[in-house]
Amino acid sequence: MNKRYLSIVVLIIGLCIGFFGCVSPRWEPSNPLNRMADPPVEVLPAKKELGSIDSYAVMLQGDVFEELDHLESDLLVIDYSRDGTGKTAYTKAEIQELHAYTGGVILSYLSIGEAERYRDYFKSSWLSQLNRKPYPYTPDWISCENPNWEGNYPVAYWIEEWQQIVLGNAELMIKNGFDGLFLDIVDAFEYWADPDCTEEPLAREITTAYMVDFVVRIAEHIRSIDPEAILIVQNAEYILHYADERYLQVIDGLNLESLYFKDQKERESDRTERRFFYIDQFQDAGVAVFAIDYIYDGDVTSELHWYTELTRSDGITGYPAHEDVSLKQITPYWIYQ
Repeated sequence: MNKRYLSIVVLIIGLCIGFFGCVSPRWEPSNPLNRMADPPVEVLPAKKELGSIDSYAVMLQGDVFEELDHLESDLLVIDYSRDGTGKTAYTKAEIQELHAYTGGVILSYLSIGEAERYRDYFKSSWLSQLNRKPYPYTPDWISCENPNWEGNYPVAYWIEEWQQIVLGNAELMIKNGFDGLFLDIVDAFEYWADPDCTEEPLAREITTAYMVDFVVRIAEHIRSIDPEAILIVQNAEYILHYADERYLQVIDGLNLESLYFKDQKERESDRTERRFFYIDQFQDAGVAVFAIDYIYDGDVTSELHWYTELTRSDGITGYPAHEDVSLKQITPYWIYQ
């Protein structure tokens, strides 16, 4: 077979693999991409000074400066960029301006369990143009696209190459003036333990240990830059069932989505009670707890005092986000404070 035909065959095989399915991870120890970072030796405890936070807002899409008329919060979580890329990143001067305006804490969103296609680190050549599935030569730490979030790809977060990407972005955010980080997709430890999600599932105790190591490593890194750096993790409160004490030691806050409501309907009481079994443990450890419920319908005449009172009665600072789950606008605070 001449080289021309051999190249065509190789190309066709590659396209078929990319079209019909994701590449299963290759776990051979000899593969340099499978190097696992050494877990941090030292643990720098969190300051846990978020207990006085009385108002809270989250905006992850668009320009927060266009929402300043709506913004009155002690804690603000935003993406480091207006569109997720470095081209529209907020400058250090802009973060200082936000600090002066709000007088509160400003955190940068950072996904640590999924790679996002629109980020600068993501290469378009990694994906099939036919169905956006990873090619065989795509980094082994990238899995199939999350069917619930277009453009998001679960990652083997314990792989050193991915951890270096996250640590580099975390460092950039802290040096740019953010007070800390809001870590999302911590619950990726579930994905890699689920046989329905991956061909080679790992024990949940292992995937949890990898995640705890990663969160600790992030905390160590940002606090080596700013000892006062804040760390809030989102969801997966049940990680405490498997995690060691370091997890509670290094985080300042826990945010929970859809704690009280789902699809504008009140959650079943037994489910909420199960979550509070773990929430109570965070609060007992001095970790501030926050909640985002997607219930605001855009009506500025809406009365949301009841939501604030509900969350505060449980020792939680809640944010009634827009029902479309986009987090691209600030719920006007004057309607419920």
